[in-house]
Amino acid sequence: MGHGTEHLREQNNGTGYDKGHAPDAEQCENPDQENAKNETSGEDLVAANLAAMTETVVSLHSTIDLLVQKTASMAYHIVAMEEILTEIISANGLSLAPVNARIRARIASGTNNEGDPDLAIDAAASIASLSPRY
Repeated sequence: MGHGTEHLREQNNGTGYDKGHAPDAEQCENPDQENAKNETSGEDLVAANLAAMTETVVSLHSTIDLLVQKTASMAYHIVAMEEILTEIISANGLSLAPVNARIRARIASGTNNEGDPDLAIDAAASIASLSPRY
């Protein structure tokens, strides 16, 4: 089609196609073939999506297992450090005021003054306490 000129098309009556234009192969298929093709494509799409979701779930499972192992390792280290600190504190004593001040300063600087140091201060008090925590 050129610019500024009209393009007149003649239609072949009953076919729905213009004269001089060969219909695409897809346009020649009957509706039953087209529906079967769409159903197969839909089924293939569902199968592909299920395979992708299965792969994602397997990957997430592996990631969660790794995170659980790391969390357990951290917990064991924390318990060991608490017991060592408790022993050191019981032998040497401890003033909690400077510890609490340092905890507040570290939490403030590490969280841009948005963190709450209370849990860390409670943990320090618990570690410093000479009574068993079992």
